[in-house]
Parts: sequence; C-alpha cells; structure tokens
Amino acid sequence: LESQGKEGKQANLSGKDLSGKDLAERDLRDSFFEGALLMKANLSWAELDRANLSGANLKEADLSHARLQGANLGQADLEKVNLTSANLRNAKLQGANFQDTNLFRTDFRDADLQDARLVQSQNLLSWQLAGANLTATELPGTVSRFEALTQAGEITKTSATLLWTL
Repeated sequence: LESQGKEGKQANLSGKDLSGKDLAERDLRDSFFEGALLMKANLSWAELDRANLSGANLKEADLSHARLQGANLGQADLEKVNLTSANLRNAKLQGANFQDTNLFRTDFRDADLQDARLVQSQNLLSWQLAGANLTATELPGTVSRFEALTQAGEITKTSATLLWTL
C-alpha cells in the first residue's frame, strides 16, 4: 500500500477497519482515511502529508516520527496515540481529541487546533504551538499559564525599577 504522492488516483481507505495494521514507513501522501478505524495501527515514520484522516479513530496508534503536514485530522480520536516527533505543521486538527497522547517534540506550528482537546495530553511545551490557531482549545495547565512569559514580565518590571533608581 503506497500512494507515492503521484498524480492520479490516491489510496481511498475511508471507513475501512485498519486496526492493528502495520503501515510504518509507507508513503500515504494525499490518501483518504476519513472515518477509518486505525486503532493500534503502526504508522511510525509514515508520510501522510495532506492525507484526510478526519473523524478517524486512531486510539493507541503509533504515529511517532510521522509526517502529517497539511493533513486533515479534524474530529479525529487521537487518545493514547504516540505522536513523538511527529510533524503536524499546517495540519487541520479542529475538535481532535488528544487525551493521554504523547506529544514529545510534536510540531504543531501553524496548525489549526480550534476546539481541540489537549488538556490531558503529555509532554506538550508552548514552543510546539507557535503560530497555531488555539481558539477555544483546551490546553494543559502548564501550557495555558505560559509561565515563561510571566517570568519575563516580572524581570522586565524589576529591570525598570533598577533603572529608575539609578
């Protein structure tokens, strides 16, 4: 199973049950997985740029190191998924569920995370969300507080006070 991103007909696996399948390192760019069942599937190192995975059930799947640039994962269930070092730049993730998902070094830059649920995700840092649409997104407390910005504000106030006294 390869799409190789070539012109013409791309893989259409919408609504199919691919649970537990090994799709690691496959070229699945521009493929259709809308509403597919991919629970516990191995998609590590897969190329899924611009793929449509909207509404797909990916519970407990392995997407570590996968490329998903510009992919559509709107309303996808990504509970307990391994997204370590996955590339989701410019991805459409509206309403996606990331409960108990490992987001270590996951790249969400410029992604659309509107209404997504990341509140119980693991290993998410604020830099991973640079430029992302976070409208109505449920974020973990460590990210939503932006502690580094608070500290930077306090340092600025302290510096201003020191300059004023000099």
